[in-house]
Amino acid sequence: MVGPEASRYIEFDLAEHPPLDLAGYLDRAARHLTVRRAWARQAVVTPLLLGPVSTRVSFTPGQESRSAEDKRRYGRSMTLSVWATAVGAPAVAVPAGLAEGLPAGVQLIGPAFREDAVLDAAQVIEDACGVLTPVHG
Repeated sequence: MVGPEASRYIEFDLAEHPPLDLAGYLDRAARHLTVRRAWARQAVVTPLLLGPVSTRVSFTPGQESRSAEDKRRYGRSMTLSVWATAVGAPAVAVPAGLAEGLPAGVQLIGPAFREDAVLDAAQVIEDACGVLTPVHG
């Protein structure tokens, strides 16, 4: 159902994160709920967070599935995006220009159920940056 690059990425991920036993699952579930509660408390004080989509210059297409190390680098660079999803926070990535010839963007993360605030802020950024032409290669 997926191509060879996606299959390789999944294999790398399963090797790095083997299935959990019940105790491991319960531990992860407890940590997940702790982070969700902390995010909800922080969202009262900081209702909108602007952050990077990735903490590094974009990978070239397919690079994240070329080796286990590239997969780890890619995953670590996307930590904020992963955690936004994990805590159930609405988030949107907005193109903001190019870095070293590759697309670069920012992401906006908001409080639970406030997709409207995140999308409104994304529109402000898009209006300021203008329409960016897709990179063709």
